[in-house]
Amino acid sequence: MGAFYSGIIPWLAMPLVLNISHPVYAGIPVADGLSLAQNMMAAMGAVAQTLKQIQEYQTLLQQYENMLQNTPWPLHEMDTDD
Repeated sequence: MGAFYSGIIPWLAMPLVLNISHPVYAGIPVADGLSLAQNMMAAMGAVAQTLKQIQEYQTLLQQYENMLQNTPWPLHEMDTDD
């Protein structure tokens, strides 16, 4: 082989080597209705749980705000030993 062929063969082989690593998709796509329904129910449950947790955090934040408003400032005003 000449210098031309020895230099071009790696360039011709490169697309073949790179193409091997790609996944092959074949067949008929199938949708699993039962699995989809279960996944949707699980997702809706997760959203409901997250919303409940947000409401609990809002309630806790309101309680902390009330505590701060009802706390006398500065704290040493509470001392009546004088």
